[in-house]
Amino acid sequence: MLRDTLPMPARSIGPDSRRIHPVKLQRARAMRSAPTAAEHRLWQAIRRDVLGVRVRRQFVIRGWIVDFYIPSAALVLEVDGPYHRARVDEDALRTATLEAEGLRVLRIPNEAVMHNLPGVLAAIVAALPPPAVSDTAPAPSDTG
Repeated sequence: MLRDTLPMPARSIGPDSRRIHPVKLQRARAMRSAPTAAEHRLWQAIRRDVLGVRVRRQFVIRGWIVDFYIPSAALVLEVDGPYHRARVDEDALRTATLEAEGLRVLRIPNEAVMHNLPGVLAAIVAALPPPAVSDTAPAPSDTG
């Protein structure tokens, strides 16, 4: 199995937070430097708070390196290409582990990112919680 048994990152979720293993950090950095074509395309579309939320890429959670993570929504985005077809059992374990931590996992096929990016972005936005209403926002007017 490819997954190393490593402690949970200190900046992540869960009651037993510990440091990330240095090998995992190094692998995540390397993956950020050499994304797949679909990961690169999606990152260009969602970076810099374009969705109104901060998105982390190649983020380590519970020893797994997830493609994208939106902390404020507890949402993991996994871009699945041909590599994932050969590792269905490992992906199921990964999803179960992440969901047990209270995260939601949205799996997005490579083909969707490459050929239907607007649809992918709409699915991501639909998975985000609605924005909080500000206490300082003006009340709606009854005139109209």
